[in-house]
Amino acid sequence: MSTVVNIEPNQSLLDIAIQENGNLADIANISKANNVSVTDTLIAGDTLDIPSTITRAIDIAVFYTKNELLPATGIREDEISLDGIGIMIIEDTFIVR
Repeated sequence: MSTVVNIEPNQSLLDIAIQENGNLADIANISKANNVSVTDTLIAGDTLDIPSTITRAIDIAVFYTKNELLPATGIREDEISLDGIGIMIIEDTFIVR
């Protein structure tokens, strides 16, 4: 039997794996069970099935549950800054003299 998990805003598959399993050992199995890529952007409010066959780091998973921690490391598009040297084009927006 699997566990159903609700996705919170800005959560990634990595966040869910840490939250529910305490490790990333079976992230490929979680990904496969839900037909999503590890890099897919998850939609808040959707659910994921966590297979019962996964390896759990009990102490870490219990810590997250006990402290009601919901990791959310995803970046929203409105948080991405399109300025700075990493986005500049030489001789266009970055002038070399």
